[in-house]
Amino acid sequence: VRQLLLRGLRSACKLSHPSILQTLDIGEEDGCLAIFERPSGAHVGMLLDEAEGGRSRPGLSVAVEIVLQLLEALDYAHHLRDEQSGLPLGIVHGGIDADRVLVSCEGSVKLVGFGVDRAERAFRSATGVEPPPARLAYLAPEVVFDGVPTRQADIYSLGVLLHELSVGRRMRRGSSMEELRVSLDQPLKPPTFEDPDYPADLEIVVMRALEPDAEDRYESAVAMHRDLEMFAFDAGLRSSRAQLGTFVADLLGLRKHRAIEPEPDQEEIAREERAVLGEEEDEHEFQQHDEVATAVERGEHFTDPPRGLVEAPIEPSQLVTGELGEEEIGRVGAGGGGGVVGRRWVGG
Repeated sequence: VRQLLLRGLRSACKLSHPSILQTLDIGEEDGCLAIFERPSGAHVGMLLDEAEGGRSRPGLSVAVEIVLQLLEALDYAHHLRDEQSGLPLGIVHGGIDADRVLVSCEGSVKLVGFGVDRAERAFRSATGVEPPPARLAYLAPEVVFDGVPTRQADIYSLGVLLHELSVGRRMRRGSSMEELRVSLDQPLKPPTFEDPDYPADLEIVVMRALEPDAEDRYESAVAMHRDLEMFAFDAGLRSSRAQLGTFVADLLGLRKHRAIEPEPDQEEIAREERAVLGEEEDEHEFQQHDEVATAVERGEHFTDPPRGLVEAPIEPSQLVTGELGEEEIGRVGAGGGGGVVGRRWVGG
């Protein structure tokens, strides 16, 4: 068992994907030691417990976003090749369940447990210890009867997870392996059996992932991802990491975003402006500036400068070099002879 675990963890160390919990290091002293990254957030099992308790049910957008990220992780792991030989590594998870999926407050999904399935199955076979009841529903029929997980078994597990998240209840198919075997011989009830308003297109995706025969399921994670993404688009779902992160943060009672600053007090702003600019006559002076600027844009001509401004010539070189400052209103009259091409009002 120890050697199987070490071998599996070495394979897991080769996985580097945003939606897979990173195995940072492993050691063999005094048994087996593995160091993993430690994201903050909640596991999906907690989300389902909250939903069943009637406290906070994840919507379809949350459910779809979680499973889409998991499918991306599976597609990466299933097709990973050895860097030196180029041969497929043949990695499967084999033990996906709600408690092995973490969701952070930033909306990132992490699949946990790559590399431990073979050692775990060997341990259970040697000791006769069965998987926890909550994990039984995620086991594909071929794993229950033959004991060998495949890529399609991983897809089956995600089908169960999608069913549970979208319905808001765990899928219970027995509390022991014996009860599970009996349950798997019975047709699986579709989501609309529990929720008549369940989207028909989403039910098609779920039921295809849960086909009893592995050959009838999605042939790959990317194929299921494509159909699920198409459903989300057609249904107008706005699934996003930000939305998912906000849901998890609210569930945990955490403040994800900074407090929104209060609206500015317009009267206070006006008082500050008057303190800096002067009394009402100064404010009137600025209004005159605005009037002149508006008139210039319309091409109007002024003969007398507004109060507070003086008349100044516009030299040709100023037009070429752009020397007219920001405080200058612009041309408001015709040239006055010599080298002057126009006249303008400037601050006095």
